[in-house]
Amino acid sequence: MSATILVIDDEIGILDILETRLKDVGYTVFTATNGNEGLRKCKFYKPDAVILDIFMPGMQGNRVAEAISEDPQTARIPIIFVTSLLTKKEVPQDNLLGGRYFIAKPFKFEELHELLKHIMRNKYPAEIEGAMSFLVDRVPVSRERTGWRCDNWRSA
Repeated sequence: MSATILVIDDEIGILDILETRLKDVGYTVFTATNGNEGLRKCKFYKPDAVILDIFMPGMQGNRVAEAISEDPQTARIPIIFVTSLLTKKEVPQDNLLGGRYFIAKPFKFEELHELLKHIMRNKYPAEIEGAMSFLVDRVPVSRERTGWRCDNWRSA
């Protein structure tokens, strides 16, 4: 199962490039050309992350982010702002400012992809821990009792 990304940007060229590149690396991608459309798609698809332009006609990106954050159904979805408001020097190495992810325009796709991979690795730590606990509880630990070796999973 691939992660789902929603890209909200009023620049069609950026949407097309990001959609193509994200799909090429395995993401399921939905796009929106304005804030209202983006909110509707966010509520409907509940993506794993949103890539959001700040300057858009109509509803600005910061208002879209507020609406996503205030809705209990979408509040936990990470948002990555892509903006020309900041320079690369102003964005910290971890891309976090005020609890939000930022990437300064222009950016290389690899930067965005690395940030998305980081977000996906950290988005579900409790679920991953729970799955590991579930598996560990069922690992045969006694050779006499089960006839299996835990260290290499081969029959004894």
